[in-house]
Amino acid sequence: MRGVLGACDPATCVREAVKRGLGGGTSVGFAGILSIGKAAAGMAAGAIEGLGSLADRTQLCVMGPEEYVAAWRRRDHTLALEGDHPLSTARNQVHAEQVLGWLRQHGPKGEVLVLLSGGASAYLVSPMGRLKREELDEVYAAIRVRGGTIEELNSIRKHCEGMKGGRLAGLARSTRVLVMSDVLGDRLDVISSGPFVADLSTCEDAAAVMRKYGLDRDFPAVLRHVSDAEHETPKRGDQRFARVTHEVLISNATAVRALQDLLREQGIEIQASVQEVRGEPKMIAQDARDVIRALKSGEGMVFGGEPTVDARHAATGARGGPSQEWVLALAKVIEECGVHATAWAFSTDGQDGNSPYAGGWLTSSMAKQARNRGFATEEFREKHDASSFLEEAAGEFFTGPTGVNVNHVACVVRTA
Repeated sequence: MRGVLGACDPATCVREAVKRGLGGGTSVGFAGILSIGKAAAGMAAGAIEGLGSLADRTQLCVMGPEEYVAAWRRRDHTLALEGDHPLSTARNQVHAEQVLGWLRQHGPKGEVLVLLSGGASAYLVSPMGRLKREELDEVYAAIRVRGGTIEELNSIRKHCEGMKGGRLAGLARSTRVLVMSDVLGDRLDVISSGPFVADLSTCEDAAAVMRKYGLDRDFPAVLRHVSDAEHETPKRGDQRFARVTHEVLISNATAVRALQDLLREQGIEIQASVQEVRGEPKMIAQDARDVIRALKSGEGMVFGGEPTVDARHAATGARGGPSQEWVLALAKVIEECGVHATAWAFSTDGQDGNSPYAGGWLTSSMAKQARNRGFATEEFREKHDASSFLEEAAGEFFTGPTGVNVNHVACVVRTA
């Protein structure tokens, strides 16, 4: 796990990118750095280091997790703002207005270097018109609990909030955006709800998502808003994007490659690598059944992606998340295949679902011993209480916030 996170270190990746791109200066001058998201502090640190002698007089605005942002308050020329996640808060809304003010103040002076990472959608909360943050949060939470995709969720965000869907483009003389992607396929209009890029989704798409999940009846004001063509987002060809560039530095593929390399260093031969997996953990695990059954001792299978959980029927007090359910589902398949193996999965941001854990791991013997004590993997997975099972099996692990956010990775290794 430490090796995977190290390979995705935002400071290192941004430092090298800044050295490459800003070493010769810019044609319009350099206005400052705007860093937003769960990895905001680390990305900002890399940018400052990469700037070298320019760093001392560089204007910086950084918005991220409180435990990482606090240290930036000691730096001159810095606006350091805390952000809450996964749902927005009143503090987020106030701080988002300050971000917008900073961009309007410094953007016209030259090029702004923007550093985006997962979590920025929740941080830059900016309800349009008469919409209320609390109502939008209810809509977003309902989509999550129903297992909606990030593309679906952000299509609504982009049509309901004023700092998303390309609406921040054009506020600077030029904008260079460096990205840590938490979206499979690295769609720029979906990552952080695409604040600086032309939007590929439409009002019709957002309305369709509302209807798909039965939210049109409970939130008629939101449906009316997203159905109004006046709230359409800017599209390709709009001149505000003429001086905006994007570069994805780190993604889930980075984490998968690192996991493969680390396993090979341990003498494990990788027989299959499955990337951009989506859907319920149970189905992902079942799809891997034939590969898992065919693994020989010392061979493994690696996964990367964004499993989703429909937790509408979760048991009262249930705790867990996609990675933990993934471990339980893989352990069940391993048991059914009759092989001795270890399953492991974790969420790279350090918080899996509504639990305090990053993920978990199970060996064949751990799962069997838990079953002998009356704990069955499928029972706890079905009631979405994976954390309780992993605690019983001593297979949970805790990291706290990691400062990295590139979705989930998992592996199965045959041990005998």
